Amino acid sequence: MKKTDRIKKEWELYKSLRGKELIIYPVSQKIPPKVNELRELCTFPSVYFALAEEISFYQEKLFRAIVLTEEITLGWLDSQTPVIRLPHLRTIIIALPFWVYLDENFLLNHTNKLGVLNDNDIRRLVDYAERTKIPQDIRGEYIRFLMKLLAPYNTESIFTYLENIEQ
Repeated sequence: MKKTDRIKKEWELYKSLRGKELIIYPVSQKIPPKVNELRELCTFPSVYFALAEEISFYQEKLFRAIVLTEEITLGWLDSQTPVIRLPHLRTIIIALPFWVYLDENFLLNHTNKLGVLNDNDIRRLVDYAERTKIPQDIRGEYIRFLMKLLAPYNTESIFTYLENIEQ
């Protein structure tokens, strides 16, 4: 099987599992988010966030989060793609070349803390997200699809943050 055929097959499988909307579940154990944490969004298939930066004003917190995925075939762009191993979960995730902004409440209520990354890992993820171009192929289609799924939460988090600091 050719590489492009394998990627296309993975993309079709992913779309059939995911559906057109992101269905997000509440978490049972709420742990306040902090910079450098790796968090898993409660959805299926999983989406992960590395919290790279905290923007806070008074009591309001907004986090810049690099997006990661288990979908290696769809997300792997080249040898520069950052890989994170999660041995305790028997999982490997890779960074995608984009980030979202998520507010503290969203992260508290809909993500599980998986661990803490070191500053070098965070810098590598941020650098990758800032410098890497999204390809014009099936992998790019997958990345843009995820961007679109996360866009409402990104926008809502930014608006909530702005509204709260305005008050």
